[in-house]
Amino acid sequence: SGTVLGYQDSRTVTGRTINMDGTNARLSIDGNTTLTLGAGTMVRGRGAIGQTVYAGGATALVNQGTIRSDLAGQTLTVNPQVFTNQAAGKLEVRNGGKAVVSATSWSNAGQFSATGGSTLDLSSAWSNAGGTVTIDGTSTLNLNGSTTTAGLGTINNPAGGTVNVNGKINNAGASLN
Repeated sequence: SGTVLGYQDSRTVTGRTINMDGTNARLSIDGNTTLTLGAGTMVRGRGAIGQTVYAGGATALVNQGTIRSDLAGQTLTVNPQVFTNQAAGKLEVRNGGKAVVSATSWSNAGQFSATGGSTLDLSSAWSNAGGTVTIDGTSTLNLNGSTTTAGLGTINNPAGGTVNVNGKINNAGASLN
């Protein structure tokens, strides 16, 4: 059970806020559909974004707005088949929340951040090339899944937050600095 807002057609949502505060809240993408979170759009809270609920198919999520996990002790999971966080897109974890990016394959060319004792899990096959992940001294970044050295992109940890490498980084023909 729980609350479900489902999209079964490709569309862009612009200038809206979607609050996912309820238990087991879901923003589903169903069928062969691409949902774009356009400029000025925020999806925040807990639950799952992109999980198919009503109809199977190839699902994709494009973020040009803000996805925010901001409820202490709660998890917001981003898990369509394909997730693209474009240059203007932000994924923020705040206030002791947790975000899990576990789309089958995903890329970040924008900004991911974890602050205020939060946790950010990067899972599945992923690339942060062209993007930036920033964590503060009280937060945790878990590098799960698989990527390449080039796919690490920029990871900023200026205050000594925790970074765990639990997945695989293909470093063939490259150096890790």
